[in-house]
Amino acid sequence: MNSYLRVVLAGITLWISVGLLPAETGGEAWLRHAPITDSERAKYAALPASAVAVGDSELVRTAQKELVRGIRGMMGRTLRESTELPQESTFVRHSGPAGKSRAFPESY
Repeated sequence: MNSYLRVVLAGITLWISVGLLPAETGGEAWLRHAPITDSERAKYAALPASAVAVGDSELVRTAQKELVRGIRGMMGRTLRESTELPQESTFVRHSGPAGKSRAFPESY
């Protein structure tokens, strides 16, 4: 009986301790943007400093925000968000028929 009690107490202790561990949602696991090392960050120093969402699509705006969040999380940089094309290199999020945009016919 004494060994049975030990097993039960060990099981209860394990069950309680697992419940106290910090958990993350599936979204947090899928969209984790862990910071990269300084040497890796240097490889991407020339990335654009802005993200443009072209069109009135919730999907495009969400993609723009996720791109900004990812760059911030991984690189420690915050991209400027806009709906207008700047005179500099930029990330462009858009939608159109079959993935094409009338504003950017050469895009994929």
